[in-house]
Amino acid sequence: MSLQFDNPVQPVLAMPADLAVWQHCASMSSPEAHWRIYLQQIGLAALLTWLQEESELPVRAWPQPIPLDVWHMVDGLALTLGHKRLVVMLDEAIDAAELRVPQEWVDISDWIADYYIAAYIDVDEEQLVPWGYTTHAQLKALGAYDASDRTYTLRDENLVQDFSVFWVAQQLEQVEATPVEELPDLSTTQADTLIQRLADAPDPRLEIPFIQWGALLKSDRWRQRFYQLRQGLAPINLGGWANQIFDQGWQTLESLLASQSPALGFRSGSVENTVTRGKTIRLITATTDVEIVLALTVKTEADERRHIRIQLHPSEATLLPSDVTLTLELPDREEPLQVVRSTDRDNYIQLPPFRCQAGRPFKVGIYLADATVHEDFIS
Repeated sequence: MSLQFDNPVQPVLAMPADLAVWQHCASMSSPEAHWRIYLQQIGLAALLTWLQEESELPVRAWPQPIPLDVWHMVDGLALTLGHKRLVVMLDEAIDAAELRVPQEWVDISDWIADYYIAAYIDVDEEQLVPWGYTTHAQLKALGAYDASDRTYTLRDENLVQDFSVFWVAQQLEQVEATPVEELPDLSTTQADTLIQRLADAPDPRLEIPFIQWGALLKSDRWRQRFYQLRQGLAPINLGGWANQIFDQGWQTLESLLASQSPALGFRSGSVENTVTRGKTIRLITATTDVEIVLALTVKTEADERRHIRIQLHPSEATLLPSDVTLTLELPDREEPLQVVRSTDRDNYIQLPPFRCQAGRPFKVGIYLADATVHEDFIS
């Protein structure tokens, strides 16, 4: 298949370089991951612009605006267009003659797309060209499955290459996916065992049977934990706070909440054996982009136990957005230990304070619509 850039039924999308995105991706675990994630981000921006210009339906990236935990493991850009899901496979080869889709997008029921789109990208010319598409049913029926790299491949002659047909189909077509076998839910013990086993694997997606790999990926909780471990995102050690050792981003509340007073009893001033620090958290959803401040106060008691208090504050606004959820999670429990949710009248929310032995791992979760942030700690 040879691309024709003046083909009126194959759109040519502008995909400008973005230095800020390139620098932001520099923390990826390898140069290969750095380049791949960069292409995914600038490709996503081009696709969002195209879909928004061509359709009045709401468009967003899936499962999050910038799903690094997915991109780090599996190639493919997932977007929702109204109630339908698209998965776009980017390829730098100009002579591409096939659509190749990782099994995850085809055989994990929660990840299945209505349409799979092949797209060529030319970084030098700053262009992205969607050149063919198919449906889940066609990919399962006509695609060749390669067990060596766990992909489904469909040749160009089996792809629809007229994107005017694609837009007509959005108005008329009811796409039915081929049923797939449901993958099991992993217990905490099973997930932790797999995560530790795969932590240093060169290619974790091929290291274990797909039924286990797919079960790990389908869970937002386990996928994000696995991503953090692979990225070397170590838990925050609260024991260091007593010695004024703070991880990057953790600052005094006064510096983060300059326009307002921290909640009573939650100031950064010097109190014996007590330290308070905060960190700005950014939550990006389909409809909003908001910054809030996660704040922890840690008091070391005489028996070396930690007394810990956790709050969320608005960063610049007077009130928190409504329906922000703050959770306390433990590695040996399936469900959060504590949960609190904001209303439209809260200037901060707080989990019940708790005591624990030094060295105890725990996680703080922050959720707003489809945005999720986790911070891991060692008490």
